[in-house]
Amino acid sequence: MAKQRGGGGGPDPTRRPTKAERKEEARLEREATLQRMAARRRNRTLAMVVGAILVVAVVAVVALSAEDSGGPTADATAPGALPGLLTTDPPWPANTDQLADRLAVLDLPPEGTAEHLHVPLYVYVDGEQVTVPANLGLSQAGVSPLHTHDELGTVHVESAVAVDFTLGQFFDVWGVRLTADCVGGDCADAERALRVYSGGEEVTGAPRDVVLEDSSAVVVTMGTEDQVPDPVPTGFPSGDGAP
Repeated sequence: MAKQRGGGGGPDPTRRPTKAERKEEARLEREATLQRMAARRRNRTLAMVVGAILVVAVVAVVALSAEDSGGPTADATAPGALPGLLTTDPPWPANTDQLADRLAVLDLPPEGTAEHLHVPLYVYVDGEQVTVPANLGLSQAGVSPLHTHDELGTVHVESAVAVDFTLGQFFDVWGVRLTADCVGGDCADAERALRVYSGGEEVTGAPRDVVLEDSSAVVVTMGTEDQVPDPVPTGFPSGDGAP
């Protein structure tokens, strides 16, 4: 009896696939390739989404940490937040004993000549003018770009970097509390309020954010509306020019 070829009826390894079979194999390969590409796209999209979520989470954590720890501007108004911060009634001294420690916290630019401005500053509490002391911001241990040389109330801005300095930064250098409602130990109540004027115009925003401008007077008053000086100073005292 003749033997059957093919090893028991299995597929013939020498048989060439038909045209239809080749087309089917090519189709299956294309589908597999498309599935792999789609999977890679899904993985990339997922990675981007996860990355974006992580970035948002990190930013949120940093923001919360900054809010909790606070910077010099945020914390400077709280008693004890700045070394030597005064929350007492006027008059206030130059308060330079802990000036170097305050400057280390405030991180202001060094004193220099890139910017040189003179800003008249007037402070009134209950209608009485408060002396802005001489040599405020100046000591053997540290020199601030915001300082005074005499008791005329002229703030000297002498900075190695030309930037906008603010009223809040000057009071921080002085070491006297200044908030939207308090100056030193005097705070607003039912009859008294803190009012700040710049160039003769009342400030409607945060007093600490008032920018110090050359020859433009800044007036800080704590008291009743009737105790605001009339007229409100807009420059240097009468007859006095910039130093």
